[in-house]
Amino acid sequence: MSSPYNVFALLRNSPSLGRSTDAGTVTYRATAPGGRLAAGGPTAPFYQEFGNDLTKVTYTLVTSRDHLPERLDIDLWTSVQPGLTYHSLYSVTYRDWGRTGTITRSY
Repeated sequence: MSSPYNVFALLRNSPSLGRSTDAGTVTYRATAPGGRLAAGGPTAPFYQEFGNDLTKVTYTLVTSRDHLPERLDIDLWTSVQPGLTYHSLYSVTYRDWGRTGTITRSY
């Protein structure tokens, strides 16, 4: 869930995207169809764990002003039977993305 590919998959599969800003962050809110996220790509196995009943995924992505991720909150909606929906909540905090540093070979 913390993979950068997940952020891309969520944004790409959201039909509309809400955006708000404050002094230090940009916040995006959206909904993506669960079936599309489970259909393929590097993060599909995470969504496939919720089975064919995963109906939608709502999320909030908070980035810095230079668009580096800081936090991702996901609510997965799984319809178990008519009138009964389970919510699975996940939250990831990202740190030190885009910070400079020295990369050395491991060999």
